[in-house]
Amino acid sequence: PIYPHAGTFSEKTKGQYTLLENPSVDEQASANFWVGLVFPSTMFAMTRHPDAPVVGWYQMEIQSFDQFRLHIHVLVPKNIVSNKGIVDRILATYELIHSEDIPVCDGVWQGVHSNLYEPGRLSHLEGCNWKFHHYLRDKLTA
Repeated sequence: PIYPHAGTFSEKTKGQYTLLENPSVDEQASANFWVGLVFPSTMFAMTRHPDAPVVGWYQMEIQSFDQFRLHIHVLVPKNIVSNKGIVDRILATYELIHSEDIPVCDGVWQGVHSNLYEPGRLSHLEGCNWKFHHYLRDKLTA
């Protein structure tokens, strides 16, 4: 409810990385957050709220072309580590986001592997995916 997908957009970047901005609809309660990917597999999420900037580092253990294990490390400033209430809220937010995202990603994976799937154009919301696809194409044809 705080970060609806309709406001999400891909920043224009130069180099082998992407940056996706997720504006908040509730400017009083939370800051925007960004998701970044440094190709091929270093991913992070970040909020720049002045009272509690938070970074999530997504450590991917790639097991095969179609399987990986994900470890999410949440980094917070020293001054809030001892505040259990704030830390619990931050961790609950990460849990909420991923409990929504994981079933959606699983559904996309199943759809891509169905007999009815046909490749098509990406949505205007998928600029980061487009850039990553171009990175892969360039690496595979080099």
